[in-house]
Amino acid sequence: MDNLFRMIRSGNLKDVSFPSVLFSLYRGLDRGELKVKNKDKEISIFIENGFVVHATSTDFKDRIEGLLLEKGRISEEIFSETERTKNKSLIRILMEKEAVYPRELKDLFRTQTLNCVYQIFDWHEGEFSFSDEGIRSVPFPLSLSIVDILIEGIRAMKNDFIMSKRFSSSDIFIIKKDEKKYSFEPHEMHVLSLIDGKRNLAQICKDSELTEKETIRVLYLLSSLDLIEKKIVEKPIAPPERLASILDTYNQCFSFVYRNLYKEIGPIAENILEKYISDVKENLPEIFKSVSLKKDGSLNLDQVISKAEICVEDFVHRLDEFLIAMIYAVKKTLGQKYESYIVKVINEIKK
Repeated sequence: MDNLFRMIRSGNLKDVSFPSVLFSLYRGLDRGELKVKNKDKEISIFIENGFVVHATSTDFKDRIEGLLLEKGRISEEIFSETERTKNKSLIRILMEKEAVYPRELKDLFRTQTLNCVYQIFDWHEGEFSFSDEGIRSVPFPLSLSIVDILIEGIRAMKNDFIMSKRFSSSDIFIIKKDEKKYSFEPHEMHVLSLIDGKRNLAQICKDSELTEKETIRVLYLLSSLDLIEKKIVEKPIAPPERLASILDTYNQCFSFVYRNLYKEIGPIAENILEKYISDVKENLPEIFKSVSLKKDGSLNLDQVISKAEICVEDFVHRLDEFLIAMIYAVKKTLGQKYESYIVKVINEIKK
């Protein structure tokens, strides 16, 4: 991932995770501007020698005046004046109005910068590009460690799909590097201690005494810091009848999700699920590009079963990716309580 990013200097977060982008800049001690753009906003992160010095956003809520307005530190009247005044800087106007004081500026810019950067960790997609040409100076430059931001950003992530899609339950990990220079929490060190080149992800989750979600978060963190990697293991190819049996169980889950979503929002449920399925397909092998939603909400995977040479673990992992995407669609459309109900029933179906 890092070599790819350094070579092309641009891409999409669908293909390269944001932590991988940040870590490659840290290792390269790059100096420049990283722009990340999704559908409704663009965030610029200014980087110098392994540190974030500033960040800006096109979203008003992410800007200094947006933060102050939200906290009630400035009034609509003062904000309107800053918008009208072109011959003075925003900070000068705010200090003249005693809305902020010099001693607060460092913390204010730190909060604003971290707010901009942390939200990108949860972006499932977004175009990014890095440029080291024409770097402009920034007001009140900071020295925020990229590694510290990466660690705290992953700890605070809410988008489970981004983390879980990176692994399968059969993945076995080995340790690449010493972790002593990083400040890990005890539970993170505990998960690291379980990586022995023998346990797979499912076993690590079972032995960690954490939830599966939090165990995967730690593995995602360790992987993003290039401390661990997947062990290459030869896996036996599964016969079509075995894959068909597995698919039958998963199709019961897919249909259940579709029926419940359809019951709540009607025919638009099909379009919503198709969108989330399409997002998953973009990151899968070519054979999975033909996957489509059937009328009952199950997935058409006949071609995969008949032609793909795939092991059971990898097939289950691909199905889990589709299932996680559909559950995420429910969460985004109907809310977390409905998602919890869906997950509970699905776990019963898969037993």
